[in-house]
Amino acid sequence: MSRAGLTSSPQHNYETLAEESKVIRILVIGKTGNGKSSVCNTILGEDKFATGRSMASTTKEVQVAETEKDGDRIKVIDTPDVTNCEMDEQQMQAEVSRWRSLTSPCPDIVLLAIRCDVRYTKEEYDIYSQIKSLWGDGLRERLVVAFTFGDRQDQPIENELKTVCPELKRVLKDARQRYVVFNQTDTPEGRAKTVKKVLELARGSRPGHILPLLVITLVLVGLVCILLVVLYSLCGCKPVKLAAIIIGIVGMVYGVVVFALVLAVYWIPYPFITKLIRL
Repeated sequence: MSRAGLTSSPQHNYETLAEESKVIRILVIGKTGNGKSSVCNTILGEDKFATGRSMASTTKEVQVAETEKDGDRIKVIDTPDVTNCEMDEQQMQAEVSRWRSLTSPCPDIVLLAIRCDVRYTKEEYDIYSQIKSLWGDGLRERLVVAFTFGDRQDQPIENELKTVCPELKRVLKDARQRYVVFNQTDTPEGRAKTVKKVLELARGSRPGHILPLLVITLVLVGLVCILLVVLYSLCGCKPVKLAAIIIGIVGMVYGVVVFALVLAVYWIPYPFITKLIRL
């Protein structure tokens, strides 16, 4: 039932699903001064979020901006550093819950902004751990490290990552070694390449990327069932007919399970479906 008490039509639901599937939700988190707003502006291709150089947080509350790229609507959420905004535990939980609602049903990617020109500290790791705890299940599956101030590097990031502290190694393990380097002095072509990588990671983290494989599997199961029906009708051998019936039943059950999984990708909350797919 809708809020007005009217039942939504199936056509409306399908149109809503199609529209929502074209929205890429990007959540940017991290410590004050790590360039979260600059990361957001780079992705958007314009300066929609205020940036600053002071020790105080420029972003005092969560902000949202959108743009369109390659037929997708890009929704970028810039977040404040909850540990640097004089919030108590209850306020921090409410703030993180707001991030979740703004990225509902779930973010396609969570970018954790980390400066690559200074040493990663235990204090910064504790900030990440607190956000992870407040968020709950599902954060690590979407996590990608956004290394900022890449223009200040004096050696390739791959070499630096070999000698980083244990805390940063744990963060990268949570992110499954996925990271993107943001360089504010890069050429327009370089920035476009960075944004393209972010969007590819966002699309690849969606459970929906398995849909083509599932649909192909469903079609193949259908063809096998048709073939078995034909074989059953043409063959007079009872063992062959029995085998055709058994294989046909198994194939149809498998097809129903695959079809249910396709629907679940869109209707069941992400953390649950992720665990189901991994089984």
